Amino acid sequence: HNIVFTKTGYTTEQTTASVVAGKTISVNVQMNPTEKKAAIELNPSSLNFGTNQTDLSVTITNNGNSNAEWSINLGNNNWLSVSEMAGSIQPGRTQSLVFTVDRNYLSEQKSVVVNFHAFGNSYPLTISCAPGNAKSEMSIEPKILDFGSNDTEKNLTIRNTGTTSLNWTANDITEKSLTLSASEGTVAAGGSSVIKVMLDRNQLTGQLNTTFTITDGVRSEVITVTANGSGGTEIPSDIVETKGLRAYFPFNGNLDDLAENTLYGFVNPEATYINGVVGGTKALSFSRKDETTFSVNDGMIDRTSMSVCFWIKNIDEGNIFWVTSSNESDGHKEMMCLSYTKGQLRYVMNRFYLAVSWYDLGYFTHKAINDGEWHHIALVSDFNNQNVDHVTTTLYVDGIQMDSIKEEYGAYNEKDTSKRHFDTGVKFSMGGANTPNMSIANLRTYTLKLTANQIKAIYEAKQ
Repeated sequence: HNIVFTKTGYTTEQTTASVVAGKTISVNVQMNPTEKKAAIELNPSSLNFGTNQTDLSVTITNNGNSNAEWSINLGNNNWLSVSEMAGSIQPGRTQSLVFTVDRNYLSEQKSVVVNFHAFGNSYPLTISCAPGNAKSEMSIEPKILDFGSNDTEKNLTIRNTGTTSLNWTANDITEKSLTLSASEGTVAAGGSSVIKVMLDRNQLTGQLNTTFTITDGVRSEVITVTANGSGGTEIPSDIVETKGLRAYFPFNGNLDDLAENTLYGFVNPEATYINGVVGGTKALSFSRKDETTFSVNDGMIDRTSMSVCFWIKNIDEGNIFWVTSSNESDGHKEMMCLSYTKGQLRYVMNRFYLAVSWYDLGYFTHKAINDGEWHHIALVSDFNNQNVDHVTTTLYVDGIQMDSIKEEYGAYNEKDTSKRHFDTGVKFSMGGANTPNMSIANLRTYTLKLTANQIKAIYEAKQ
């Protein structure tokens, strides 16, 4: 027979005995007292009161086999108190302690370690708190990382211009060729932290346009990453009218720029393509509901002489494109806007005229373009040349000149840094919050004025 001996507080022992009928059998075992131990767990092991929390809890769990007497030493921290300074906890039980801060005793951010003592052991608990008027302020630079054709590593600086520490995390990294040296971290008040963004070019199959976000829990910053996977581009020989070509985005199922300047465009939300101008090509679709936006971090058309042309289909009312200026001293930053309203194309260069609704100017007279067919649109613009102190813009539709408009703009404005428009563009955008439903193909911009014959050649080539 197998005999098991148990007693609370002692080890369990077992032995065997042979039993004979009518006889008494004696069995001897030695049972030793069990080792008393208390395995204490604190959850969480740190408390951050930030700038507005006043009470936070810690749970004590005794995972051992014996009662544990415990105590807390808060040290010389008169701004901190706890609901109980000492006590006992039975095996398998939990207790909750409430820590409270009094910011009347705080003039700066504090981070201290208090010790929880139990069963001869010490368990550290980190407690942080900031004055009520303290806050972190996150800024990131640069917000655009252009790896070009050869770079594999870029630095990103996260600054904290606030008065308390800043905790940040990086999210939404979906591109497998992209990695960060750190995905989260803490920046001290007034400090900065540099993280490395690394690109594995072996995983690139073409041009890269992607984004990820960095957040501090209050605000998020979008970081744009671009790269050329082909090691540089040359203008294909079959493209017509390449002199002065600043950018050429065919939107043929991708966002590649075929001009030798290799600008990078990106779409938000994800790009949608439809059948293009000719068979076998594609075009970029814009949705008013989705607020589709195509952007290039370059002014593209912010020159005193420029041309821009593209193919368009199924247009309704809204802003087709505009340029964001780095000059905001006059209170406005959107300029050089082409829109479609009341059945007419409208182009306004001046930031102030765009912002003030009663300046109802810039309308072209032209043939209908909302008939469900593809139409080629070209604008040729000149400042202070054809007409002194005016911007003169000529519209071509399907290779034919339709109309010219003049917009008053004194040359003296360009000498005043607070009023300057030309060469101040930092972004070219199509669509956006007021985008029309439309499809766009073969977007081109030039740093010169195209002639009527050049525009006709582009139209006839259906490029």
